[in-house]
Amino acid sequence: MDAGGRHIMSEIYQIPLRPVPTGRPRFSRPATHCPRCQCPLPIPRIYSPTQPYVEEFQKALSIMGAERWRRWAEEHPRMPLSVRAIFNLQRPPNTRFEYPTAKRHGDTDNHSKTILDALDFFVPDERVVELYGRKQWAAQPSVELTVGAYTGKLHEGSAE
Repeated sequence: MDAGGRHIMSEIYQIPLRPVPTGRPRFSRPATHCPRCQCPLPIPRIYSPTQPYVEEFQKALSIMGAERWRRWAEEHPRMPLSVRAIFNLQRPPNTRFEYPTAKRHGDTDNHSKTILDALDFFVPDERVVELYGRKQWAAQPSVELTVGAYTGKLHEGSAE
């Protein structure tokens, strides 16, 4: 419990999935035709190339019990959240780099967006006020995710 009598919840999830950064939205050409004249309809379909990974991540979190977060968020509607994500990328055998900094490994912020998209299924991501992300080499690809109530001062250095 914190000073306001609220239950502070924090959990760590070790998800054995390959970290995938969120890509830019893609547009496809319309495949449907107008029923009257058979001309193509000029409405492109917008889709996310990482949506299947987000759904897979959501399933993994559901299996691990993240449904508790939905109930907790409803009970504590104003509690800000903190998210910490460690992205374990499999090290290529021929790399000489100490950290995964090549473009093909994705940006840390795009990896974090995938995590937040998946978490949005359980807790609205606008409640996340603190976000920490790190990419590192590991023997097996995975994501270590810590979600918890933000207990620090929201405006450090302010007059409050």
